Amino acid sequence: MSPEEKVAQRHPVGFLARILMRWRDGKYAASAFSVISFSYIGSLGQIDDFTWEVTYRPLSMPMNELVRVGSLPRDFFTKLDTTFDIASSYFESLAELHILRLIDQKNDAIESADDCRRKFVARYLFRKLARERKLTERWASFDEGPFKLWCDDFRPANVLLNKDLKTAGVVDCELTYAAPVEFSYAPPWWLLIEKPECWPTDGGLED
Repeated sequence: MSPEEKVAQRHPVGFLARILMRWRDGKYAASAFSVISFSYIGSLGQIDDFTWEVTYRPLSMPMNELVRVGSLPRDFFTKLDTTFDIASSYFESLAELHILRLIDQKNDAIESADDCRRKFVARYLFRKLARERKLTERWASFDEGPFKLWCDDFRPANVLLNKDLKTAGVVDCELTYAAPVEFSYAPPWWLLIEKPECWPTDGGLED
Protein backbone atom coordinates (compact mmCIF):
# COMPACT_ATOMS: atom_id res chain seq x y z
CA MET A 1 0.00 0.00 0.00
CA SER A 2 1.40 3.38 -1.03
CA PRO A 3 1.76 6.27 1.48
CA GLU A 4 -1.11 8.05 -0.28
CA GLU A 5 -3.36 5.01 0.10
CA LYS A 6 -2.49 4.75 3.80
CA VAL A 7 -3.51 8.37 4.33
CA ALA A 8 -6.72 7.77 2.41
CA GLN A 9 -7.69 4.77 4.51
CA ARG A 10 -7.05 6.57 7.81
CA HIS A 11 -8.51 9.96 6.88
CA PRO A 12 -11.01 9.49 4.00
CA VAL A 13 -12.95 12.68 4.66
CA GLY A 14 -9.88 14.90 4.74
CA PHE A 15 -8.44 13.07 1.76
CA LEU A 16 -11.68 13.72 -0.15
CA ALA A 17 -11.10 17.45 0.17
CA ARG A 18 -7.64 16.98 -1.32
CA ILE A 19 -8.69 14.87 -4.28
CA LEU A 20 -11.62 17.12 -5.12
CA MET A 21 -9.14 19.95 -5.58
CA ARG A 22 -6.86 18.01 -7.93
CA TRP A 23 -7.33 20.07 -11.04
CA ARG A 24 -4.57 20.56 -13.56
CA ASP A 25 -5.26 23.22 -16.20
CA GLY A 26 -8.98 22.80 -15.68
CA LYS A 27 -8.97 19.02 -15.94
CA TYR A 28 -10.21 17.01 -12.98
CA ALA A 29 -8.26 13.92 -11.97
CA ALA A 30 -11.33 11.76 -11.37
CA SER A 31 -9.22 8.65 -10.95
CA ALA A 32 -8.09 9.98 -7.57
CA PHE A 33 -11.40 8.82 -6.11
CA SER A 34 -10.40 5.21 -6.68
CA VAL A 35 -7.56 5.52 -4.17
CA ILE A 36 -10.00 5.12 -1.27
CA SER A 37 -11.59 1.67 -0.92
CA PHE A 38 -14.20 0.25 1.43
CA SER A 39 -15.67 -3.20 2.03
CA TYR A 40 -19.25 -1.94 2.17
CA ILE A 41 -21.53 0.47 0.33
CA GLY A 42 -22.86 3.21 2.58
CA SER A 43 -22.19 6.48 4.35
CA LEU A 44 -19.19 7.02 6.59
CA GLY A 45 -19.30 7.24 10.35
CA GLN A 46 -16.47 8.48 12.54
CA ILE A 47 -15.33 5.75 14.92
CA ASP A 48 -12.61 7.78 16.64
CA ASP A 49 -10.23 10.64 15.88
CA PHE A 50 -8.39 8.58 13.29
CA THR A 51 -10.90 6.06 11.97
CA TRP A 52 -13.83 6.33 9.58
CA GLU A 53 -15.91 3.33 8.52
CA VAL A 54 -19.03 2.63 6.49
CA THR A 55 -21.71 2.41 9.16
CA TYR A 56 -24.91 3.85 7.64
CA ARG A 57 -27.04 3.46 4.53
CA PRO A 58 -25.90 5.59 1.57
CA LEU A 59 -27.24 9.13 1.65
CA SER A 60 -27.53 9.86 -2.05
CA MET A 61 -28.86 12.87 -3.90
CA PRO A 62 -31.78 10.90 -5.45
CA MET A 63 -32.85 9.73 -1.97
CA ASN A 64 -32.67 13.27 -0.64
CA GLU A 65 -34.67 14.66 -3.56
CA LEU A 66 -37.34 11.96 -3.33
CA VAL A 67 -38.07 13.13 0.21
CA ARG A 68 -37.54 16.86 -0.32
CA VAL A 69 -39.38 17.25 -3.63
CA GLY A 70 -41.30 14.02 -4.11
CA SER A 71 -42.65 13.78 -0.54
CA LEU A 72 -41.69 10.12 -0.35
CA PRO A 73 -42.17 8.78 3.21
CA ARG A 74 -38.83 8.10 4.89
CA ASP A 75 -40.19 4.74 6.03
CA PHE A 76 -39.70 3.54 2.45
CA PHE A 77 -35.93 3.66 2.85
CA THR A 78 -33.86 0.84 4.27
CA LYS A 79 -32.98 1.08 7.96
CA LEU A 80 -30.43 3.71 8.91
CA ASP A 81 -27.76 1.15 9.81
CA THR A 82 -28.19 -0.82 6.55
CA THR A 83 -25.04 -1.23 4.47
CA PHE A 84 -24.45 -3.32 1.34
CA ASP A 85 -21.62 -5.74 0.64
CA ILE A 86 -22.76 -6.58 -2.92
CA ALA A 87 -23.22 -3.96 -5.63
CA SER A 88 -26.09 -5.88 -7.25
CA SER A 89 -28.01 -5.80 -3.97
CA TYR A 90 -27.60 -2.03 -3.81
CA PHE A 91 -28.85 -1.60 -7.37
CA GLU A 92 -31.85 -3.80 -6.58
CA SER A 93 -32.56 -1.65 -3.53
CA LEU A 94 -32.51 1.46 -5.74
CA ALA A 95 -34.94 -0.20 -8.15
CA GLU A 96 -37.31 -1.08 -5.31
CA LEU A 97 -37.17 2.50 -4.07
CA HIS A 98 -38.14 3.94 -7.44
CA ILE A 99 -40.96 1.41 -7.83
CA LEU A 100 -42.34 2.47 -4.45
CA ARG A 101 -42.03 6.10 -5.44
CA LEU A 102 -44.01 5.55 -8.65
CA ILE A 103 -46.74 3.74 -6.72
CA ASP A 104 -46.88 6.22 -3.84
CA GLN A 105 -46.46 9.54 -5.65
CA LYS A 106 -49.86 11.11 -6.18
CA ASN A 107 -48.98 14.28 -8.07
CA ASP A 108 -47.02 14.89 -11.28
CA ALA A 109 -45.49 11.41 -11.35
CA ILE A 110 -47.03 10.52 -14.70
CA GLU A 111 -48.39 12.45 -17.66
CA SER A 112 -50.56 9.81 -19.33
CA ALA A 113 -51.40 6.12 -19.35
CA ASP A 114 -48.59 5.47 -21.84
CA ASP A 115 -46.14 7.45 -19.71
CA CYS A 116 -47.16 5.44 -16.64
CA ARG A 117 -46.72 2.19 -18.54
CA ARG A 118 -43.23 3.16 -19.74
CA LYS A 119 -42.10 4.16 -16.26
CA PHE A 120 -43.60 1.04 -14.71
CA VAL A 121 -41.92 -1.28 -17.22
CA ALA A 122 -38.58 0.56 -17.00
CA ARG A 123 -38.44 0.21 -13.22
CA TYR A 124 -39.28 -3.48 -13.22
CA LEU A 125 -36.79 -4.17 -16.00
CA PHE A 126 -34.11 -2.34 -14.01
CA ARG A 127 -34.90 -4.48 -10.96
CA LYS A 128 -34.80 -7.65 -13.07
CA LEU A 129 -31.38 -6.71 -14.47
CA ALA A 130 -30.11 -5.97 -10.96
CA ARG A 131 -31.34 -9.31 -9.61
CA GLU A 132 -29.67 -11.15 -12.48
CA ARG A 133 -26.47 -9.13 -11.95
CA LYS A 134 -26.60 -7.91 -15.52
CA LEU A 135 -25.91 -4.33 -14.41
CA THR A 136 -22.55 -5.32 -12.97
CA GLU A 137 -21.33 -7.71 -15.68
CA ARG A 138 -18.67 -5.34 -16.95
CA TRP A 139 -17.21 -4.91 -13.47
CA ALA A 140 -18.12 -8.37 -12.18
CA SER A 141 -14.89 -8.69 -10.23
CA PHE A 142 -15.96 -5.67 -8.16
CA ASP A 143 -19.52 -6.81 -7.43
CA GLU A 144 -18.46 -7.76 -3.91
CA GLY A 145 -16.07 -4.85 -3.51
CA PRO A 146 -13.90 -3.04 -2.94
CA PHE A 147 -16.18 0.00 -3.23
CA LYS A 148 -15.02 3.53 -3.95
CA LEU A 149 -15.65 6.91 -2.41
CA TRP A 150 -18.20 8.90 -4.41
CA CYS A 151 -19.75 12.37 -4.17
CA ASP A 152 -23.16 12.72 -5.83
CA ASP A 153 -23.00 16.49 -5.95
CA PHE A 154 -19.51 16.97 -7.31
CA ARG A 155 -19.81 19.19 -10.39
CA PRO A 156 -18.21 22.33 -11.83
CA ALA A 157 -20.76 24.60 -10.10
CA ASN A 158 -19.47 23.43 -6.70
CA VAL A 159 -15.83 24.24 -7.41
CA LEU A 160 -14.60 27.62 -6.17
CA LEU A 161 -12.01 29.52 -8.20
CA ASN A 162 -9.74 32.39 -7.21
CA LYS A 163 -9.03 35.50 -9.27
CA ASP A 164 -6.44 33.55 -11.27
CA LEU A 165 -9.06 30.92 -12.14
CA LYS A 166 -7.28 28.33 -10.00
CA THR A 167 -9.18 25.95 -7.75
CA ALA A 168 -9.57 27.46 -4.28
CA GLY A 169 -12.00 25.00 -2.74
CA VAL A 170 -14.99 22.71 -3.13
CA VAL A 171 -18.42 22.96 -1.49
CA ASP A 172 -21.42 20.67 -0.98
CA CYS A 173 -19.62 17.43 -0.16
CA GLU A 174 -22.27 16.17 2.26
CA LEU A 175 -23.66 13.63 -0.24
CA THR A 176 -20.51 11.53 -0.15
CA TYR A 177 -20.50 7.78 0.44
CA ALA A 178 -18.88 4.51 -0.59
CA ALA A 179 -20.50 3.38 -3.85
CA PRO A 180 -20.12 0.69 -6.54
CA VAL A 181 -17.16 1.19 -8.85
CA GLU A 182 -19.56 1.85 -11.74
CA PHE A 183 -20.27 5.25 -10.21
CA SER A 184 -16.59 6.25 -10.32
CA TYR A 185 -15.69 4.81 -13.71
CA ALA A 186 -18.70 6.07 -15.67
CA PRO A 187 -18.66 9.53 -17.31
CA PRO A 188 -19.91 12.21 -14.88
CA TRP A 189 -23.61 12.99 -15.17
CA TRP A 190 -23.00 16.72 -15.53
CA LEU A 191 -21.44 16.24 -18.96
CA LEU A 192 -24.98 15.81 -20.29
CA ILE A 193 -26.59 19.06 -21.40
CA GLU A 194 -29.99 17.56 -20.58
CA LYS A 195 -30.86 14.58 -18.42
CA PRO A 196 -32.24 11.53 -20.32
CA GLU A 197 -35.71 12.02 -18.86
CA CYS A 198 -35.81 15.45 -20.53
CA TRP A 199 -34.97 14.12 -23.99
CA PRO A 200 -37.83 14.37 -26.51
CA THR A 201 -39.64 11.10 -27.13
CA ASP A 202 -39.18 11.51 -30.89
CA GLY A 203 -35.54 10.63 -31.38
CA GLY A 204 -34.78 10.48 -27.64
CA LEU A 205 -35.29 7.61 -25.23
CA GLU A 206 -37.49 5.75 -27.70
CA ASP A 207 -34.47 5.29 -29.96
